Amino acid sequence: MRCNKNYRPKHATRAAAHFAKIPKMGIAICLAIIPAAELTRYKNLFDAIVGKANVRKRGLNDLVDDASLHQESAVLSLAAKKLEHLWLVVAVLIQYPLSAQ
Repeated sequence: MRCNKNYRPKHATRAAAHFAKIPKMGIAICLAIIPAAELTRYKNLFDAIVGKANVRKRGLNDLVDDASLHQESAVLSLAAKKLEHLWLVVAVLIQYPLSAQ
């Protein structure tokens, strides 16, 4: 590492935050003097890493939402079929009433 420190466990997001000098990321900011161009590169790397994680999280939420939507659709379809069957039974009973014995 640029500052000659080793951190455990190894963690790409924290390492990028360390070099980009981003506070409150679970790792101390790098105290080494980093040229502005490299600091910008480290900040861009950090943004890219965090962006990928957010896309993965968003993708998982989309899958859960999609599954929920399909489940609701299946429930509504089943309920509609049961209701249709019930109406058919009612129609038959109206047309052919049960005789009281």
